Amino acid sequence: MQNVGKRLQLLNSAIHYLLIMNPTEPTPRRSRLRKKLELMLEMGLWRFRLIAIVPVVMSLASTLLTFAIGTRDIFVSVQGAGLPAARMRA
Repeated sequence: MQNVGKRLQLLNSAIHYLLIMNPTEPTPRRSRLRKKLELMLEMGLWRFRLIAIVPVVMSLASTLLTFAIGTRDIFVSVQGAGLPAARMRA
């Protein structure tokens, strides 16, 4: 029985340490550090937003230009074949 009492006491102290002495919530120092890191990351992303927008705009422009060139090529090839554009619609 004495061995069981020691085990219970050890288990109780381990639970006490895990729940009370080492809480899962961040300490105020960690919380401040986490907020500062988040603020720095957010400011960095905000400063470099144009770097992310430029490739999107360039991709959109290249897609539209490719579509226009392809459409023009089709019209040129249809006219070069001697078929009028009016016949192609019918």
